[in-house]
Amino acid sequence: MSRTSGVLLILLLFGAGAAPMPASAQHAGSRLEAIRTVMSARAGQMGDLLPFDACSVYEQAGRPVAMIDSIRFIARDLLDRPVNDPCAQEPAPSRPGRNRFVRVESVVVTDSVAYVDLAVIRGEWSYRERHTPPALRGGGGWGWREARVFAGLQGFPGTRAPD
Repeated sequence: MSRTSGVLLILLLFGAGAAPMPASAQHAGSRLEAIRTVMSARAGQMGDLLPFDACSVYEQAGRPVAMIDSIRFIARDLLDRPVNDPCAQEPAPSRPGRNRFVRVESVVVTDSVAYVDLAVIRGEWSYRERHTPPALRGGGGWGWREARVFAGLQGFPGTRAPD
């Protein structure tokens, strides 16, 4: 037996007991935890209690089973629909010009940092934020480092400014 085939045999034997999880399953919990970290930072460090569109959290977290049980209390309170499958339920209707919420646009998770992009809608105004929570040492979740607000504040003409 050659050295190369011996190494391959050893790797196969060590890997035989456990099949690798699909990439989407590996990162589903990490994406939900990264989103939860951003939600907590927006409420705590930034002092912004706008509700998050629960369907966008659910979709960008990889449609986790029992999402509500997997998310901590502060983040639950920030969801506009705190249910396990929020995309199956319509959000409460609001008056024109009064929509105020945060939508999770995308989540990218790497070994060292996550990139969580948000659209923040405040009535007729909207803007984008990018949060970059770093991975904590030892795999213990995500920290919070920064949030960048992107220029390009948009207003929608013909709507009244909020009271």
